Amino acid sequence: MKPSTGGKRLKTIVLILLNVILLTSGQLLWKMGLTREGGISLDNMLRVALSPFILAGLALYVVATVIWFIVLSRAELSYAYPLQSMAYIIGVVAAWLLFNETVPVIRWVGVFVIIVGVVLVSYSKPQEGTRVSGAAPKAYKAEVMVNGTGTERVQAGRFSEVPADTGDYGTEDYSTDDFGIKNKGENK
Repeated sequence: MKPSTGGKRLKTIVLILLNVILLTSGQLLWKMGLTREGGISLDNMLRVALSPFILAGLALYVVATVIWFIVLSRAELSYAYPLQSMAYIIGVVAAWLLFNETVPVIRWVGVFVIIVGVVLVSYSKPQEGTRVSGAAPKAYKAEVMVNGTGTERVQAGRFSEVPADTGDYGTEDYSTDDFGIKNKGENK
């Protein structure tokens, strides 16, 4: 039994949320690591790079990237990518709560605008016929035999459709009449 479209969409949203949480957590770990090291300079660059906080943040980014690949294989980029802006919302709230950063009113207004955008995008439906399987568009190959050189008469040819997702070939034969090409000297 195939999962419903709503079920697939919910799973995709959960994966996007997990991706966003991992990305934001990575940023928070980086901030903590840099704060503990007193920022970064030429004197402490290696120590910062080897900080457990920095390394843990990098590890979270790797996991988030793998999850993002799964998301992109299931959803339209124009749907999934705007939902990642939830990271900005979580980031601002976390900076306010964890680092006691002062967040001006205008920044909170911006966060609210992002929330509205995320809600609008999350309620949008995928376009009909949109491919989200990750397969590339179809490629086409033409084989043409030419009599002589230059722009002389096409004698025969084959048109082949090469679906990128299967590698199978479908061919159609055509003749010079299909293109309205006439021999030299024929009436136009």
